[in-house]
Order: sequence, then structure tokens, then C-alpha cells
Amino acid sequence: MKPRAKVVYTFLATLCCATMLAIPAKRGQWKTITLSDGRQVKVELRGDEKGHWWVDSVGNRYFSRGRTDLSRGRTKEEGGRRYDAETRGVRSEECGVRYDDEIWEKIEEKDWSKRHNTRRYSHSTLHIPHSTRHIPHSTIPLLMEGPGVAPPHLSGGSPLHHGLIILVEFPNQQFREENNLVLFDRIANERGFSERGFKGSVSDYFHDQSNGLLQLSFDVVGPVMMSNDYEYYGKNVPPDNYDARPDEMVVEACQLVDEEVNFADYDWDGNGYVEQVVVIYAGQGEANGGGSTTIWPHEWELTESDYGKYLLLDKVRINTYACSSELSSQTRIDGIGTICHEFSHCLGLPDMYDEDQRNYGMGYWDIMDNGCYNGNGFQPAGYTAYEKMYCGWLEPTVLSTDTLISGVEPLSEGGDAFIIYNDAHPDEYFMLENRQKTSWDKSLPGSGLLIYHVDYNPDAWSWNVVNSYTTYYDIYYKEYENDHERCSVVQADNNKSKLPKGLAGDTYPYQLNDSLTAFSKPATTLFHEDLRGNQKLQVAVMNIRKNGNNTISFDFFQRAGEPSGIVPIRKENALPTAIYSLQGVFLGNNLGFLPKGIYIVGGKKVIKK
Repeated sequence: MKPRAKVVYTFLATLCCATMLAIPAKRGQWKTITLSDGRQVKVELRGDEKGHWWVDSVGNRYFSRGRTDLSRGRTKEEGGRRYDAETRGVRSEECGVRYDDEIWEKIEEKDWSKRHNTRRYSHSTLHIPHSTRHIPHSTIPLLMEGPGVAPPHLSGGSPLHHGLIILVEFPNQQFREENNLVLFDRIANERGFSERGFKGSVSDYFHDQSNGLLQLSFDVVGPVMMSNDYEYYGKNVPPDNYDARPDEMVVEACQLVDEEVNFADYDWDGNGYVEQVVVIYAGQGEANGGGSTTIWPHEWELTESDYGKYLLLDKVRINTYACSSELSSQTRIDGIGTICHEFSHCLGLPDMYDEDQRNYGMGYWDIMDNGCYNGNGFQPAGYTAYEKMYCGWLEPTVLSTDTLISGVEPLSEGGDAFIIYNDAHPDEYFMLENRQKTSWDKSLPGSGLLIYHVDYNPDAWSWNVVNSYTTYYDIYYKEYENDHERCSVVQADNNKSKLPKGLAGDTYPYQLNDSLTAFSKPATTLFHEDLRGNQKLQVAVMNIRKNGNNTISFDFFQRAGEPSGIVPIRKENALPTAIYSLQGVFLGNNLGFLPKGIYIVGGKKVIKK
């Protein structure tokens, strides 16, 4: 991949990503498999388009070795697999996804580690020559320069941009009659679209996340008929189970609509490159239960695929594309969560999920993680403050001096956000934002002050491994292990469970826990020492409280210097009783979250047993 002379700095801009970008598998898709020795195991789908597998309840991984003879009247032919209601299975939320009979094997941990750490970059997986595996600095200014470096088209005024959506059918899978061109045009463009379960259009979503700074209008065309059945494009290629030929689907779709559209209309800055082409294909996608021969929704580039080059139409080059499915279940139309997730990659935003689903990441609080599935995809999570900052749409308030914060509005309604930096490592910080069940956040798992820990690294971001324990490289091809999550929720309940109860406890306050300090649980633990060599940030976010009008208030104390004895703190503001160590170090205001020992509380010595 060669750096371009002129970088596209717009929404849907070409990022030249060597790594395929995709949505995570929808949680809750369980099925029962039969191993070669006859044992049956219940497993859940994990991973994304780059590779996916099934995991049992204790973490063992399983891969399919191929199909056996099909039963119950199912067709064996590769290109003509169809299902009736019984064999296709029930909805994923009913934990009943079923597929054709297959031969399954367990993969041992040592083999998994070897495969998992190399597959992301192997030629056989990504079809990328060694010399082009890394993203050059000149092609990814948003990733390399970091948050807040807004492209001109994103930060200046309220520009209207046109995008292209192509509807695609297959000989063995057409759109449902009611899901026609008119409907998809409304889903993409209509202000306040609210039929069929929708809570707004794709255009609405980005208008709201950008506070009106980004306006999108889509030309929706098709449907066009592919020359092959969907299995030809979507069947899994072992051992990592990425899709076989989605790039061919995109090329064919563009060629079929060439006489109907002028692709030059989608080159926003006149540099000779279409910003992005979007394909919506008939049927389900593999990520939400469509089966192993359907296409997994993703974003990619033709130059990095087997096609291996740009597609030239109307004197402009087509390279970056995104695709998503018509349906999220057998009968229900897919919401906008997948499309909005894939579009967001073009702003420079990476995936925030761990493809192995072992790390927590940002969970359902973030559209770049499982939040794209909130409200069954009809009401995806709004952008986090970090993502709005990254795009140049929000400037968080820096907390560096003792401050009383009151009446913070929900982020989804334009509320402020806050940032606390590691003074020795400015790429590490904590973000604070008020997340309430309003607007696009109405389907969040909880509400309150969401705090998350960011450790920005441009190489980890450009390799799209933010929260995955795997390998990445710098511009000199030096190899690094990503050994920690780099953008992850600090759970107020100290519980990383992704079950509903655990998710609801992510935000502050949680029961008696209304503080985040160096001594609370969880604590302000750092990945890089601060200026004084501390492994925990010596600050305190205290007395976090929900107000009756969906606002949040809290108190912030900065304790960067050496302790100088016990000093009353803002007594006139009636703050909660402060707790100190015998050395005069401020420890917060909640004795219940401190270990056994002797403390100074309200000027008196207190022994906690």
C-alpha cells in the first residue's frame, strides 16, 4: 500500500487500513455442537470478520472442520443451502441458533496462542504483502496525531456530504418484499424515521453525535443481482473462518450500477478517490446468526483483498467499502447499529472490543464495541466523549485543581465531559461522562457517571488492537505485545461481568461506592508511573451523586504534591468528612472501601478492624 500524496480528511475517508474492521459477534448466540467422539457441547459465537470461533462456558474454543451429510431434508449442495423454520433455528436472544451438521474439534490453548498471535498479520489471513501490513503515518493522520485532531470537513461548519448505498441480492437470497428501495432510503436519510422499530435514521445518528457538524445524504440504488449464491462470497475459509470473496461482491455491485450513478459524485475533495461505497446485502449476516456461509458485516479495502487493486469507474478510484445485512433475524430487519459502526471506522475510530471477548473493553457503552447492538441495533449507543473528542466535536474539561462539579447534563444531550491526565504520560488519562438513558443512549444497560481509562498508543490504534491481547508493530516493524486494555470501563462495582446485573453496576455511584481514588476499589491504577513515581494517580473523584433531573455532580481533588499534614478541605462547602492516613495523605470519604488500619476521620483517630 503506497502513501497517497493527498490524504482524504473527510468522513468516510479512506484510511488505507491493512486490518479489516468489523463488528463483534452478537452476544447470546448459543448452539450445541457434536465433537468427533460423539460428545455434545453448548457453545457461543465469538470473534469478528477477521476470524471467529465458538467457545463453551469454561472458555474452551472449537472450530468446524467442515460439513457432514445434512439431515432433516436440508440441501447438501454448497451453493444452495436453505432452511425451514425448524432447521434455521430461533432468534439469538432465545439461545437457539442452529446450523448444518458439521465436524467440530477443540483447539488446545498452546495451538490457539500461536494461531491467535499471528493470524491477524499473516499473508494467508489478510492477503497483504509483507511490505504493506502496517499503515504508513502519512495515511492515518487521525490515528497518529491522536484525539482532537479534527479533519477540516468534520470541524468546519455544517457540510452536507453524499454517500452511496447499493442494495445487493443473490440468486438464492432476495430482499423481503416489504424491505424495498424506498424503505432503505428512509432508513438512511429520513429525519426522525420511526417506523418498523427504528429510532432515527443513519443521517440522524451522525448529525446528533457531531452536534450538527456532520450532515449526510445517501443515494440508495438497486437491488442488483449477484452472479453467484451468497455462499460463494460468504463461506468461511479455514483455519480462521474469514469470508471467502466479499470483495468480489462489492466489485460486481459497483459495476452493475455504473450506468445509474456517477461515482465521481462521491469523491468529496476531488482527489480522484471515492470516499466509500456501502453495500447492504439480502438476508442475515454471520455476526448475528446468519450461519457460517453468510457474509460477516465489515469494512475493508479492495486493494487489501484478493481483488488486489482499485476499481476504476467514472474516472475515479473505488477502494474503501463497508457492508451490512438486511436482516438481524429470520424476519426482523436489521437496525442502523451495524452501518453506523462501520461508517465510524472511516472517521479513524478503531474497534473497542476484544475479539476474543475475554477483555471487557467498552462493552455496551460504546458503538465501537457491543453498543452497536443496543436496542436490537435500532438504538445504538451514542459516541463516547473520547470518540467525540477524537473527531473534534467535543473539548473535555481538564480536571487539575480542586473543583466542585455540579449539574452535569447527559452526554447524549450535549453535556460536558471531563479528563484527568497522568502528568508524566499525557497519552494516559481517565475520561468522565454522564450517561443517561436518553436519546441514542436510551438502551444503555445503566446510567450514571461512566469513567474509563485510556492509554493511547498510535500503533495499537492503527493496528486495531486497542483492547485485544495480541501483537502489533511500529513503523519500523518492531513487534510489541499488547498486554493490557487501552480504552476500558472502570467498573464502579469492580465486576467485569457482562451479564445485565454486572453491566448496570459499571457507572458511579454504585451502592456505597461514590468515589474513585488511589485507595478505592477499583482505584486510579496507572500503566505508566506519574511524575512522582506513583503507580496510582494521586487524585480523588468523590461524592459522586445522581440528581433528580438526570444530571450528575461530584467533587474533584488534586493531590499531586507531597502531603503537608491534615488540612480541612473546603469546609465552607459542606463536603463529606474527609479521610486521611496517619501520614496526612488524603484517602477519600468512604471508610467502607478502605482496608483495615488506622485513619484520621474528621480530625479523630479511627481504627477499622
